[in-house]
Amino acid sequence: SAPTAKPQEAPAKGPAPARSRDQDANLERASTAARELHDALTLWMTEQGVDPTLMPEDELLERVRQGLEECLPKVTVELPKGVTQEALSELVEREVVGLGALEALVADESVEEVFVNGPRYVAVTRSGQQSLTDLYFSGEESLTDIVNRLLSRAGIMPSPEIPVVDARLKDGSKLLAVMSPVSPKGPVVTWRRARTQAQSVDELAANGTISQPMVEFLETCMQARRNVLIVGPADAGKTTLLGAVASLIDDSERVFTVEEAAELVLPQPQVVSLETRPPRPDGAGGVDLAALVRSALRMHPGRLVVGEVRGGEALPLLQAMSAGQDGTLLSVHAHSPRDCLARLEMMVLMGGQDLPVKAVRELIANAVDVIIMVTRFSDGSRRVTQVCEVSGMEVDIITMQDIFTYRREGAEDNGAGKGRFLATGFVPRFYEDLQQRGMSPNMGIFREDG
Repeated sequence: SAPTAKPQEAPAKGPAPARSRDQDANLERASTAARELHDALTLWMTEQGVDPTLMPEDELLERVRQGLEECLPKVTVELPKGVTQEALSELVEREVVGLGALEALVADESVEEVFVNGPRYVAVTRSGQQSLTDLYFSGEESLTDIVNRLLSRAGIMPSPEIPVVDARLKDGSKLLAVMSPVSPKGPVVTWRRARTQAQSVDELAANGTISQPMVEFLETCMQARRNVLIVGPADAGKTTLLGAVASLIDDSERVFTVEEAAELVLPQPQVVSLETRPPRPDGAGGVDLAALVRSALRMHPGRLVVGEVRGGEALPLLQAMSAGQDGTLLSVHAHSPRDCLARLEMMVLMGGQDLPVKAVRELIANAVDVIIMVTRFSDGSRRVTQVCEVSGMEVDIITMQDIFTYRREGAEDNGAGKGRFLATGFVPRFYEDLQQRGMSPNMGIFREDG
């Protein structure tokens, strides 16, 4: 296969940074030179009768390198400082026989996600931190060809009639691409590596996402079959935390996971994974989350784990949870536990059911036991900032009580946030039930911190 160069990256905290104007100008010049070389090579291959679709890879690589040697002197664009003819030739070679700028990133196991916003913007996520690379494509056509090549390898027939593609590739990774004409400034691509295993709660405690008392509490929640909601904004780490908590479920249980895009990889031996399917271009054949939830419930799951509840599936889920589907785990996009309850209420009411608001709130209060709020700070760190118990109803309001919180206490010298996890002193009501049943949960974890 073609040689790959390890991309250089500017370290970043939080969102990927923008480039300076000089950097942008240099990158545009390099991309223009690459496009000129690529066009010359394409013409040479046509004249030589070289058809990439009919030639073994080794032979194609040999011919491409031959063509690049002949075409390189024809490049008229002056290369910016730091970009050599060899690097330019290697980039075009990878675009013709490989995955272009994506190749090195897909091969790098530390890369979790790749974001491509047109030919000259390639960012990556590693360990939850996003950074901007110096990689680029020679142009929109090359980027489009590479996306089509990825789809073809997955057995998906690329079509200009379908400019938005959401596909699972053969290695389990996910590819979301928005192509022209829907994206007028060039293809926009997100590639996400398949998870090989879920992080454990102990690993999350080690990296500071949660505290050790929270770990003990979550273990008790799973043993006691509490219904738990994981709440947070986009990219806060909800799925990671959901997988970690779900990994605490006993191996004897039959676990159903229901997701829009299957990401959870759980260690239990009896895991049934269900994933939604988008409709075909004619609008038929789609399977949404609500249909999968109903199917899963009919199969009597020992435990149900649902990623990103966002619509019509909310009502059957809440009804099942309040009627005995204990130990269910859900994630919900929301900015606070109170916001989460409001969003659940809205999902039920918008689902077409003519229910009184108070009845919906009573259903939610009966169904949900514990809410865990996870937050992503500006330095890229993720913390569980609130753990609360849903304690019931007072008049028309669902009541909650904080069990653990996270107090932000300034920033380190390097800009990273610092703070500490605190127990409020409140003991969850269900702990009393556990004691009455002869269990001995550790009550010391709720001792109030100063």
